[in-house]
Amino acid sequence: MTLYASSADRALTASQRFHQFPRAGEAGKNIVITRSSDTVDATSVDTSFIGHSYFADTRSVLTDLFSLIRYDLPPQSRFGLEKQMLNQQIYWKFKP
Repeated sequence: MTLYASSADRALTASQRFHQFPRAGEAGKNIVITRSSDTVDATSVDTSFIGHSYFADTRSVLTDLFSLIRYDLPPQSRFGLEKQMLNQQIYWKFKP
């Protein structure tokens, strides 16, 4: 399982403010990292106004999804991702 997150997702920001707790698709200090999934920070590729459709509108994310679904490649084998660490946990970020 892969979770794509973005700090530029305004829909998630609005939801977080309304519900008063972090959302799973947030990036930054509240990024969700688990052992059972790969987390990818897509903030650097998000160019839409609302920022919620980056997974379907951005070639980088679509290429990553294709590599994941078609070839079942782990993040370290997919093009354009770099390893990041937060609290001794690994997540991935699209290279700018």
